[in-house]
Amino acid sequence: MVNKKCKCNKKPQVSNDAIRMLENKIDPNTGFLHSKVAICRSGVQEYLGRELGLTGDDALKMFNVLRHPDDVTSEASLSTYKNLVVTDDHPSEGWVNIDNIKELQKGQLSETQIDSTQDEVHIYGMMTVTDTDLIEKAMNGKIEVSLGYARELIAEDGIYKGIPYQYKYTNIIANHLSVVDRGRCGSTCAITNDKKNVIIHDEEQKKEGVLVKIMINGVEFEVSEEVGKAIMAERESKEIETEDAEQMSEKIEELETANDKLTAKVDNLEAKIKATNDSKLSDVDLNKMVIERAALVSFASGIIGDSMPDNTEPMAIKKAVVEKHFNISVDGKSEAYIDARFEMVQEDQLSHDSSVKKLADDMQKEKEKVQTTNDAKATEARQAYLKRKGL
Repeated sequence: MVNKKCKCNKKPQVSNDAIRMLENKIDPNTGFLHSKVAICRSGVQEYLGRELGLTGDDALKMFNVLRHPDDVTSEASLSTYKNLVVTDDHPSEGWVNIDNIKELQKGQLSETQIDSTQDEVHIYGMMTVTDTDLIEKAMNGKIEVSLGYARELIAEDGIYKGIPYQYKYTNIIANHLSVVDRGRCGSTCAITNDKKNVIIHDEEQKKEGVLVKIMINGVEFEVSEEVGKAIMAERESKEIETEDAEQMSEKIEELETANDKLTAKVDNLEAKIKATNDSKLSDVDLNKMVIERAALVSFASGIIGDSMPDNTEPMAIKKAVVEKHFNISVDGKSEAYIDARFEMVQEDQLSHDSSVKKLADDMQKEKEKVQTTNDAKATEARQAYLKRKGL
């Protein structure tokens, strides 16, 4: 029978972080939560001195501890990973045993396997959560796990894959696997912002408010939790200011682009106005054009008479004159051709006018000559008449 309290259709928040639940699945028949989890891994991890059992000044210092792949995958350790009890957070007494398992057990681990990569070794297992409350927490974001175990601590200075360490874990005996808000996994547990500044809280420090580690420009410092929060708040404030500045810069660029477009439109309008003003005729030019048009019409009238075209544009008049004078059609001819032909008409007319004027002058001279002769003859006849009369 399916547990009616199980939100079987609600998906938990999952990512592929090595310390988070992977490939979650709610069993539709039981309501149990099945999830592939990373139990532990090899490599160098940081611990507060007192977590290692150190006292005095060393208790508040950070130390690098090596989990060598050989120790993580030893037969003695691997055998303890099987059938691990799953708990909701680590038990306050630190260890799950026959006396408290009924109260603490919220599920069980099975199907452990080793995953070796070029960098590290990870131990994975299939976790089954059977507790309704813990399933609900997991579906609402409580998705990290932390291994509870016993180990032997050996003081040993060394370097593992370029990272110095001061201690080494060996003889690792797993006891339980806890679902926690934040598990330990070295730098992958870090709360990281876009500027890669990291602040790491140790679980014990978080409880007692002692120290936190903070990265500033790649350098690690130990400060109080209050100082760490203040620094992070300042960073967030600076990031907001930077974002505001970037948005303001983008707005300025948009305004400058709009201004450039508006300026271009104004320049274009001014150019059109100038072109229009340049195209306007002055009074002198207008009078000259009127006189030239009147002279053209008068000249054309002498050639084509009443056949003046309806279109009084100069080129239309010139075309009519050329066609009349030469008795041809100039349709389709260029304006340059019509202008040349019109000039020929003007030259012919000028020559004709000169001939007519010379003829008129000659006739006038002949008339004046005849008149002079007639006057002389009349004068001579009158004098002869008077002489005969004795006058």
